[in-house]
Parts: sequence; structure tokens; C-alpha cells
Amino acid sequence: MSYSLLIVDTTTVATTTAQPEENKSEDWLTIENNIVVSCAKEATGEIIIPEGVLGIGDSAFYNCSGITSVIIPDGVNSIGKSAFYYCDHLTSVTIPDSIETIADEAFNCCLNLTAIHIPSGLTSIGNTVFAECYNIKEVVIPDGVTSIDNEALYNCMGLKTLELPDGLESIGNAAFYNCLELENFIMPDTVTSIDERAFTDCGKLTEITLPDGITDYKAMAFGNCFDLTITYKGKTYTSDDLFELEDAILGV
Repeated sequence: MSYSLLIVDTTTVATTTAQPEENKSEDWLTIENNIVVSCAKEATGEIIIPEGVLGIGDSAFYNCSGITSVIIPDGVNSIGKSAFYYCDHLTSVTIPDSIETIADEAFNCCLNLTAIHIPSGLTSIGNTVFAECYNIKEVVIPDGVTSIDNEALYNCMGLKTLELPDGLESIGNAAFYNCLELENFIMPDTVTSIDERAFTDCGKLTEITLPDGITDYKAMAFGNCFDLTITYKGKTYTSDDLFELEDAILGV
């Protein structure tokens, strides 16, 4: 009888499927000449802008609704127009004091942004920069800022605490319009101009003193603030006396 030997190779060869690396946040970014010019619309979570970037371009993060936080490193000096417009899930932004300019609409409609740090290098808060950021609770505007422009914090309905700096000179049209929760604050003596609707519909204001040196004032600056008493040069005015107050300030 003859036998044949069958040899079976039982060696197991281990195979693995390479997994792609998780995207780092800078992989979402397009950077040209040290400026962030765009962010991929599918970006999500936290974005850490890399060191060496000097600016954030116009509309760079426009409608990036998936990002939740942004860390901007020291050394960045400018944030462009509409840079973070309608980033509606953005809750926090780290803004360094190296920032010297924040252009109009930069954070407009960041509906869930809860806090902002306004850098000390700014001289103005531009048009609609933080408009319709419904969940911001506190704003401290640093020394050096001389103007708050039109609709800068328009419709920030959750804003409760406001600190304005000595040296502030002008408050623009509808700058704090419809800040429903805004409580009493101190108006700096340096303010000379308060434009139309600047604090209209800020219904929780109850008292404020206007500086003696104010020269440009619109009657409806505090329109629909029905419980507000305004003191100007020792005389008090109510919501029924707004046009009388305007006449007193303008010397009519």
C-alpha cells in the first residue's frame, strides 16, 4: 500500500487596511501669502488656525455651519469682512490682542456665539460686526475704542452686561437696537454723539445719565425704552420727553 503526504500550509498572513488619518483642522483651510482665504464647507468641530498666519480674509469661513470653535493665534492682525458670517454653530472664538482691525459683518449671525473678547488694539467696532449674535451675554469694550458703528451689536437679544470705555466718542445708528436683556450701564463722559435707534427697544434700561458734552443726539436713540429715566445736565426725562430732550441737547 502506498501513501501520499498532503502538506497543508497553515501560515496565516495578517492583512490590515490602512485607515486615513483624522483631518487636522488646518487641512480644511486654504492659506495664501499667510492669509486664510477659505475654509472647506464640510469642516466641523474646532478650528485651530496655524502659527504664522497674519490675517483672515473676507468671507473666509462664510456659512461654515459645522465649526463650533475657532482659535486664532497671536500674530494675526486682521479679520476680514464677513469672515465668520453665519457660522451658526460657532460657540467660542479666541481673538488675540494682536488683532488691529475687524471688518464689517465679521461675526454677523453667529447665532450661538456666547462670549467675545474684543482686542485692545481696536479703535472702532465696525458695522454689524457682532449683529444678531443672540447668545452673547457680556461685552467689555476696551480702552482705545472711540466709535461703535452702525448696528455693531444689533439684535443681540441676550446681551445683559455692557461696559463702555472712557474715550468713546460716538455710538452709531441701531448699534444696540433690540438688546432686550441689556441692563443699566455707565455712559462715558467722552461720548459726544448718539445716533438714531442706538438703544431702541432695550426695554430693561431704567436709568442713564448723558454727558454734558454731547452735541449730536437723535430723539429716538432710546425709543421704546418705556421704563427709562434719562438725566441730562441735572434734569430728568422720561420716554414721553424724548423730543424735548433732543431739543435741549441740540439747543433748539
